[in-house]
This record gives sequence, structure tokens and C-alpha cells, in this order.
Amino acid sequence: MKKITEAFSILLLGCVASGCASFGGSYEAGAAAPAVGAESLLIQADRYSVGKPAERDYSRALELYEQAAAKGSADGMVNAAVMYENGTGIPKNPAKALDLFRKAAAKGSPAGMFGLGNMYFNGTGTARNRQIAEMWWRKADAAGSAPAAFNLARLAEQSGLGAAEAMKLYAKAAYRGSAEAANVLGARYKNGNGVKQDFGNAYYWFYKAAEAGSAKAAYNLALLYIKGDGVSLDFGQAVKWLKTASDEGYVPAIVDLAVMYYSGSGVITDRKKSVELFREAASDGNPVALFYLGLACHRGESGACRDRKSAEKYLEKSASLGYVPAQYVLAGIYEKEGGARLPQALTLYKRAAGKGYAKAVNNLSLMYATGRGTARDERQAFALMRRCAEEGNAVCQHNLAEYYLQGTGTERDAAAAYAWASLASTGRPESSALKRQAESELSAGSTGRARQLSVQLIRRYHSR
Repeated sequence: MKKITEAFSILLLGCVASGCASFGGSYEAGAAAPAVGAESLLIQADRYSVGKPAERDYSRALELYEQAAAKGSADGMVNAAVMYENGTGIPKNPAKALDLFRKAAAKGSPAGMFGLGNMYFNGTGTARNRQIAEMWWRKADAAGSAPAAFNLARLAEQSGLGAAEAMKLYAKAAYRGSAEAANVLGARYKNGNGVKQDFGNAYYWFYKAAEAGSAKAAYNLALLYIKGDGVSLDFGQAVKWLKTASDEGYVPAIVDLAVMYYSGSGVITDRKKSVELFREAASDGNPVALFYLGLACHRGESGACRDRKSAEKYLEKSASLGYVPAQYVLAGIYEKEGGARLPQALTLYKRAAGKGYAKAVNNLSLMYATGRGTARDERQAFALMRRCAEEGNAVCQHNLAEYYLQGTGTERDAAAAYAWASLASTGRPESSALKRQAESELSAGSTGRARQLSVQLIRRYHSR
């Protein structure tokens, strides 16, 4: 069975002993008071497990956690259990982890109950058993566990108990301090998923989660400011939250921040900085970053790459990962090179057109109409151009008018050409010229039909 959330098996080592806030997948402090001497052992163990990198010694940390556990500390049991479960600096030992979680749970530790539920749900150190996992999560939830409430919310969604029950559990986890749950609530309110859309509540929960350290929530806040959803459009605030998320290594935020620097939105334009950020995100295999890095290379942006040939490598990688704009741009490069590259251009245009990318549909149609890289097929060209025009693309509408006027893949029809050119003519001088040309070719009997068809198209598309 697929894991519901990483919260099932992640422990922020040291938080249970040190009393730091618990968010997302971290465990809360145990309910039972540690035996005499255990507290100082936990503090020492924390230094070795989550202290300064130069001081970390996981073997020593485990030794101290186990000493605390031997003195009856549930927190020591939980931290040692997680080290055995995850193999943190030591060989994994699921059976040992299960035993320690069980002992901590027996002492009333919410973290122990939560961890024990994880072991049963994931089948780690024991047979997988969803019913027993849920039982332990409910016990942990009753004892005040935020991550247990979060996992129960996910279970409610998966088992068809309904969005309302899931929302209650997410809210419970969020009020207990789960940043992950707060971010989920924000997303639910933003999208109207299982609850009435409410950008005010979306902002509230994203902000709570971001303030608690959620990079994903900080990114979601930035998107609200970029789109003006429930807040005033504010690129400056967007940049602020993108930086917050980027500092935590959240790749989508790094990409969007790079775009802001590239375009000068909310910050002074800094192409060098944008390239650095794109490169950082591209190293993680992000297709959007690879696309922009390839675009910067192709345009000769400073520091993007040594030669334009490298641009194709970035674009090819992005295109292979399914990023449609990269497929389109790369196809354009191949088409411009011509020759043996034309079939490759055709293939890429087809892929992008299959995803509904209007520019690719237009160019693919033109290749069929002219027989570039493929056998000439005017009927296919006409069908593609009409599809694109009917989806509202002004360039395709203009070209469809051209097809009608020239009889490309269809009967010559000056009235249809006039109507489609009229629709495309707003802000497009070339379409206005085409409209006049079509009008000059109208017969006396087709003028009325041309005007009627033009009105119908304008009403249909301008009322959207």
C-alpha cells in the first residue's frame, strides 16, 4: 500500500527532548515524565543528533537515547526507535524500532503511539495492518498528536468518509501546530476543494504554515500575490515569499524567483541572478528551469552557457520530461535549421499540439500545408488550423482566414475568410488588411452572409 505521507516515518530528532514546536511529520513530546537523569542524557543526545554539523555523532546520540530509554524515558525510546527505523547513521533495525515504539506507546507517549501506527501502516518490522495502524493513530490523536490527526485526515479522504470529516481532522492538526496540515487547509480553501472557495481563509492558513516554516506554504502565498487571489496584486510581496521558500530549497519557488529576476517583476531585472537560480533548479532536473536555462543560452544571455549548442541540450532534456513550451521552442529551432531536422521538428510540434499548445498546432498545420518535413496534406492542415482557431487563438484565426481565401484544404470561401479575419483583426493590422482583401472578393450575393457570419463569430468569441 502506498504511503500516505512522509509524516509516517520522519522524526525531527531532538525536538521531543528540547521542547521545540512540532510540525508536519515530527513527533510530539511524550506524556510520561522521564526518570531521574534521563533529561540530561536527552539534551546531550540532541547535541550529537541535531546540533552543529561538526559535533554530530549519530552512534553516540543513539547510545545516549538508549541510556535515557533504559531510565524510563519515552522520549529516549522514540528517538532511538526512529534512528533504528530510518538507519540514521546506523544500520536499520525495524524490529528494534518496533519494540521501542511499542514500549513508548505503553508509557502513554503520543509520539510512541504515532510511530507504532506508522510501523503497522507501512509494514515496517511487522506485517502491514491498516486497522491496527489506524487504532494507534486514533490513540495518539486522542492524546493530542498533530501528525496523527493529519494522517487520519488522509485516511478519511482515501476511505470515502468525505471531505467534511477530513477538513475537521486537518483543522485539528493545524491548530495543534502542524504546518503541513495548515498548508493543506490553505490549498482546500484556495481551490474550493471540499469547502466553499475562500481566499481569505486560504491566505490565513498559508500564512500560518509559512510562518511555521513550511516552504510550500510560503510558495503558495507568493502565488496568491502573483495572481491577486484574495489579495492585491503585489510582486514585491511575491518575491519576499519566493525568497523564503527558495532559501529552504523548494525548487518551484527557485524557478519562479528566477523568472521574477529575469522579467524584473517585483525586483530590479538581474539576468545573471536569474541564470544562477535557473541553474540551481535545473541541477535538480526541474523541466521548467531547464527550459528557461536553454532559452537564456539560445538568446546568448551572459553566464547562461558557453555556446548556443548547449541550449539544445537543456531544451532537449526539458522536452524529454514533457514540458510543452520546450517541445515547441526546440521544434522551432529544428524547423529553422531545416533539412534532416524537419522530421524532428514535426514530431515535437505533434507532441506539443497533442497537449493543446496553440502555437504548436498553428506551426504543425503550416508544415502540413507546405509539405515541410512531411508529405503535403492540406486537409490535415485545414483541420488543425480550424481546431486552433475555434479555441480562440488569434493567429490561427488569421491563418484560417488565409486558408479559406486561398482554398487550402477546403473550398474557397471569401465570406468565411472575411468573418474569420474580422474576428482576428482586433489589434492586428495584417488581419485588417486580410479582411479588406476578402471583402473585395465577395460576390454581391455573399456580402450579407459574410457580415452575418462575422457577427456570429464575434459574439461567440468576444463574449467569453
